[in-house]
Amino acid sequence: MSAAPAWFACIGTPLGADDRADALAVLAARGQRASADDAVVLVPSWRAAAAWTDDTAMAECWDDDEDEREALWTRAAAEIGEAALLAHLTAATSAAAPQVRVAAMAAAGGAGVQDAEVVATACASALLALHQCVLAQAAGAPADHPFMRKFALFVRGRWALGYRDGVYGVY
Repeated sequence: MSAAPAWFACIGTPLGADDRADALAVLAARGQRASADDAVVLVPSWRAAAAWTDDTAMAECWDDDEDEREALWTRAAAEIGEAALLAHLTAATSAAAPQVRVAAMAAAGGAGVQDAEVVATACASALLALHQCVLAQAAGAPADHPFMRKFALFVRGRWALGYRDGVYGVY
């Protein structure tokens, strides 16, 4: 995490080459189709983004992320201990939480969205991505690890939604 995240600053704008590359890299790392032109989609609205993350078709993505989280946790905890790892992850997400919430509220409000549940979903997604990235770093994962690629989308102001049916959603 070298650059300060631009939390939600690019929501709804056209995807850039880096956005597409990060999403495709996550798909490829998870054994999903990653070469089709339609493998990455720009989700059209805040509500559609929240619905995307709540879709039961996301089960494979959630399961893959949880399996990877467990493996990384085991590696990192073996290096620094569980208590130190938990403290490190908690500190990272706690420090970012106020900025994430303010940015999500501002971006959603700027789009005319006042739905607190949608904003909470966006915040939870961003903080989970931060947690996963910090965990991957603590475990010594390479810079192109899927958790780091997902977090890179948030750093650039996106909302990385995950994949379902072989398609990665970004807002």
